[in-house]
Amino acid sequence: MNTKQEKIERIKKSCRVGKIICRILMILCMVGTVACIAGAILVAVGGDQLARTGHTSLISNNGESMSIDELNAAINAELEQNALEERISIAGLSALIPRDMSAFVKLSIICGAGAVITALFVLAFWLFGQVFDIVLKEESPFTEIVMKKFRFNFILLSVLIAISLGLGAGLIVGFFFWCIYNIFDYGCVLQAESDETL
Repeated sequence: MNTKQEKIERIKKSCRVGKIICRILMILCMVGTVACIAGAILVAVGGDQLARTGHTSLISNNGESMSIDELNAAINAELEQNALEERISIAGLSALIPRDMSAFVKLSIICGAGAVITALFVLAFWLFGQVFDIVLKEESPFTEIVMKKFRFNFILLSVLIAISLGLGAGLIVGFFFWCIYNIFDYGCVLQAESDETL
């Protein structure tokens, strides 16, 4: 086997590993999506039940049952202490969550947003798995189909990172993706020139 064929086999092996890793990450994100949906439902149902009764003996403050107002205040204090309010405003959810809203509704919205974000990560890992699959089937990774998928995936992943980790992280990751995309675009041009000369 010549060195060119060995390199192609190594690339194909790496693509198979990349495809498996994408599937594993996709499954983990699916589990996260289901957990966020279940959390949103449980928090909404629990909050509704507490709102109807006004007290709960399940959550106590030094052995005394807490009122719904005390529980809301405690949850709001915890949200602010952990800077989740800042993350919510970064993600553009601050318009959905007014300050006077019940803490249970806030937690439900946060869980729902987490479900949407993890579902989008499922989509991103599925799309990257498709890219690896195309590279395995094609003669070269430098085709127009791969470039279109890369472009869409890189934009989607940059936006997801900006939403989940902040705008700065999204811009940094977007810049690195842009660099990788340009390298692949250059490879695509070289591949087209090579195909034309043959």
